Amino acid sequence: MLRLRPFVIHFSKDSINNTFDESCSHSEVLIGQTVDDICTGRTHISDIPKITVVKRDGKWVTANNRLLWVFLQLEKLGKCTHIDVFEGFSIPIIRVATILAGGNPYSSTKTGTEMRTAVPHSSKSSRINTIIPSYSQ
Repeated sequence: MLRLRPFVIHFSKDSINNTFDESCSHSEVLIGQTVDDICTGRTHISDIPKITVVKRDGKWVTANNRLLWVFLQLEKLGKCTHIDVFEGFSIPIIRVATILAGGNPYSSTKTGTEMRTAVPHSSKSSRINTIIPSYSQ
């Protein structure tokens, strides 16, 4: 088990769904609602499953992109500084869309910005873009 700042962990995809899928205990819940629930005390951060990270080209990367998004928002809001993570050995290729498309999973090929935070494509979108400029800490 490792203890890392969410800020040092990178997304493995260039966009993610804004809801959790059927494979988790809070299926179809908006990931932003999870952040709100933690901030208001309805849920505790320890209720969120631990993510698995792998070291790729000297950087920590996770396939647990929606959970990483939650932890990043909580870190920006001052609700967490570090998280416990499992260290894995590989990410299934299906979970790394940017590599399949020939892109870099760590930075935007257009802007070179680090994938640190994520924002919705639009207010009506069900996808969240993970390639935007990083915030400084």
